[in-house]
Amino acid sequence: MERILFLCTSDHSYTDIKEATGKISPDISVEFSEDKTIPALQEIIAKARPAAIIAPPITADYIKTHTKKPCIAMFPSQFDLLDLLMRARYEGSDTVYYIGFNHTALKSDQAFLERMLGKKLVLVTYSEDREKYNAADKLDGLSVKRVAVTSGWVAERMREKGIEPVLLRWNESSVHQALNTAAEVIKQTRREAKFNIWLNATLNNVTDGIIGTQQGSVFTFNKKASEFFGINSSEIIGKSITQIDKDSTLGRLLKHSPLTIRHEFIHNIRGRLCMVSVIPIAARQTILIIKDKTDINKLHESLSKVAEKHVMVARYEFHDIPGSSQAINVCKELARKYSKSSVPVLILGETGVGKELFAHSIHNASDRSSKPFISMNCSSLSENMMEAELFGFGPGSSSAAAKSGKIGLIELANGGTLFLDEIGELPLKIQSRLLSVIQNKEMTHVSGSVSIPVDVRIISSSNQDLNELVDNKLFRKDLYYRLSTLTLTIPPLRERKEDIPLLAKALYAQKSEEYGKKLPPMPAEFIEKLTQMQWPGNTRELQSFIERYVILASEDGPAGRENKELISHILGESQEQQTPADAGSPPSQLTLDVMPLKDMETDIVYKLSRYYNDTELSKVLDIGRSTIWRKLKEKRS
Repeated sequence: MERILFLCTSDHSYTDIKEATGKISPDISVEFSEDKTIPALQEIIAKARPAAIIAPPITADYIKTHTKKPCIAMFPSQFDLLDLLMRARYEGSDTVYYIGFNHTALKSDQAFLERMLGKKLVLVTYSEDREKYNAADKLDGLSVKRVAVTSGWVAERMREKGIEPVLLRWNESSVHQALNTAAEVIKQTRREAKFNIWLNATLNNVTDGIIGTQQGSVFTFNKKASEFFGINSSEIIGKSITQIDKDSTLGRLLKHSPLTIRHEFIHNIRGRLCMVSVIPIAARQTILIIKDKTDINKLHESLSKVAEKHVMVARYEFHDIPGSSQAINVCKELARKYSKSSVPVLILGETGVGKELFAHSIHNASDRSSKPFISMNCSSLSENMMEAELFGFGPGSSSAAAKSGKIGLIELANGGTLFLDEIGELPLKIQSRLLSVIQNKEMTHVSGSVSIPVDVRIISSSNQDLNELVDNKLFRKDLYYRLSTLTLTIPPLRERKEDIPLLAKALYAQKSEEYGKKLPPMPAEFIEKLTQMQWPGNTRELQSFIERYVILASEDGPAGRENKELISHILGESQEQQTPADAGSPPSQLTLDVMPLKDMETDIVYKLSRYYNDTELSKVLDIGRSTIWRKLKEKRS
């Protein structure tokens, strides 16, 4: 048990409490002092070195104003008061008299006490020590033989008047109750002390100056504030604002800062331009946060670097997605509906079909359009780097480059959208952490323990068969269900050939302008040939094809010999890699070279792809479309 001091100011209470505490613990010190002056009481407290003090109510109030030690006022129980009044009864009187401290239980329970006593109860009470001197004379002129008292001084005064005093006795239960209260106060004091140590350490390690005011006085002045103003915190904490020199640096700041209104302003502090935020947090409690303009500029530079690396503004809208086929229009309409909610969207499709354009467009059509749009390719980083990139880390990392910490992409996307391209490449460890973000709407830094609330919409994309990855234990089933709440499948270019002429002309005009060339319109037969191509790389491949032509083409007229030869050359190269869609009827038999079974399967898919589109081929071979995409990709690489 923590050391507790019972401070008694009357010998009778000393005897009772000494006897009761001796049965409980040797760590309880009971001291008696007739001298109630502060020096005398402080000497007793200094000698006992208690964690808490228990004293009669008046003495406790007196001690509280002169010591930082927690002091508990000890009140008699209802049983103690009833015992006192019972002992103060005497034959021949229908009244019981009481002179003592104004205990709440006396007046509130007076009727009950009179029923228990069987007599009338006369109360002469006082709330301060000096009042007892007058109270002792209140019974003068009355025929009183015995009186209940709570003070040794009043008892002595009654004896002088020929009246028998009956003193309050303390039973063990009252002592126990006082000890339990003291123990709880000590625990709370310890908790508050630990919290204050943590709070002071936190405040002194932040990069902003923090000043706290309460009831017109300064109660917080952190290390950075001391640096800003050149004042030691010990010189200012506890000081009234009115005592601060109005012409001093701090005085001039406070003069320009109405503490009851939330506002911000720029202020020059000893030659440093600072942003000052005034934040009222309660009645007559205000926090001032001071940021150095240099630190603000560094933060902006840091965010700018992140913005360059990861798109922070969605650039595309639905009207930027080229194509007028029914297939692409159905996708656009479905995506517009998806934009009205905040649940995750999974965009599927081959490489180059425009999954990123749809992700940008969904964000821009949503109510998050004014918030960040952050993108990351899940195949571009190692597992550890990807985890740090997504979740960030706090200052103090073991990495020299990470001493100042790093904001993760999830935090940067807070309130907006996080686009995860090639989600199928996400490592299982990070899949688990991402699932937690989606389910709990909170995250922690790498190696961190503090949960940070986040509100992020996840849009992901993949050119893989995620169901197959789930079956192979390479992708979490629960995460897949979360990500695929809304699914959008973008058809490949060969399944919407009517979009090819429109796309080709748009890309031709765009690239001609980009390279500053005035080229003649694309020949109709050229566009027709483009329409017949399979385009396994989809729009991205078509764009590369058109860009190559624009770079190499001369600015002759439409019949220019060089351009015709260039077209034939480019088409010839492409036709070696692609087969027109009208290659004739599919064969009933195929000739294959003997090779590993996996390679033979790939060869079958490749040879039949000239006769079927992906949807038809997946039905003929009874395999998934994503399997076809993957095998064709393997063959062409």
